[in-house]
Amino acid sequence: MLFLKMLFLPILLGVWLDAATATLFDYTEEDRVHFAFANFTGIVLLYWCVGISFMLVITVSVLQVSE
Repeated sequence: MLFLKMLFLPILLGVWLDAATATLFDYTEEDRVHFAFANFTGIVLLYWCVGISFMLVITVSVLQVSE
């Protein structure tokens, strides 16, 4: 359960957010795949950071709304 909550879900959210914002930052899937193969550790850390940040923002927002 800890693996799912702290590693898998943030990486999955990071991948989804990256795919959702691809048109905003004007890059193609081929560019991202090329970057991922060149920097595998970097892309995993980037996705994890984006995913965990998204989770924290949503958590704080829900707590603020519930007050």
